[in-house]
Amino acid sequence: MQTNLVAALTSHLLDDTGPVGTSIWRALRDSDGDVIEWSRQHMSPADADKVEAAVSRIDDIDEAIARLAEKGISTLSEFDDDYPQRFLRVLGGKRPPLLFIAGNASLLNGRSIGIVGSRDVDEAGAVFAAEAARVAAEHGFIVVSGGAKGVDQVSMQAAFESGGESLGFLSDSLEKAVRASADALEGGRVCLATAVAPSAGFNVANAMNRNKLIYAHSDATLVVSSALGTGGTWTGAEEALKHRYCQVIVRDGEGVPEGNSELIKRGGVPVRDPRDIIAAIDAPIPGSLF
Repeated sequence: MQTNLVAALTSHLLDDTGPVGTSIWRALRDSDGDVIEWSRQHMSPADADKVEAAVSRIDDIDEAIARLAEKGISTLSEFDDDYPQRFLRVLGGKRPPLLFIAGNASLLNGRSIGIVGSRDVDEAGAVFAAEAARVAAEHGFIVVSGGAKGVDQVSMQAAFESGGESLGFLSDSLEKAVRASADALEGGRVCLATAVAPSAGFNVANAMNRNKLIYAHSDATLVVSSALGTGGTWTGAEEALKHRYCQVIVRDGEGVPEGNSELIKRGGVPVRDPRDIIAAIDAPIPGSLF
């Protein structure tokens, strides 16, 4: 299936036409031939009408994709070779059908270590995150994070400054991020990606959905700091442990937040020294404790 058709069916690129919906898309994903004809044969009339309405805007979608390309943003569907292959294996039917990316697309399929944590991380946590990013980069791993303030930006910046590569899965404003990161993107060591429209503003649902992309992409993800029972870091780590997206590593030691200690009880691998994250990647992934 062509990327522009996937965009017509699943994206919010056009203000006056939304996606057909998750259940309809999942049915269409493996359809053969013309999607309108297939939908008329296999779906309700109402759902088939939604498919036809979306496909009718394909020319407008083509123009929207072309405008993004002029801004340095590529549109990538799950049927493209550069699409993260780990998403196919780890997320299955929950994978995003479309990604908008800027920078080095090859980073979408390299070995990576995720680093996540609170926006308001304390100094000890920030130091730990930065050192962990440097360790990951030194061992040839791409550092993956969410591009937000706090742990995300600290770790991605540390990876970049140490000569490593970084990948940011954003929940909003890719267009703004591209303008702010133009020099770094041109160097070939950074990729920014999002599963929402590049002009989208922040909302909590998009941020939560973004979290699973970090874990699903990574060989292991380090949780630097997490509140207990609340917040995006907690929710993302809890989901990753439950569904076994990857190895979940958790900063341990004196002064860590309560959430860190609880995540360790639920199966996170404790590390007290950033240099230990590489060895922790190969620890057995526990079964779900949920």
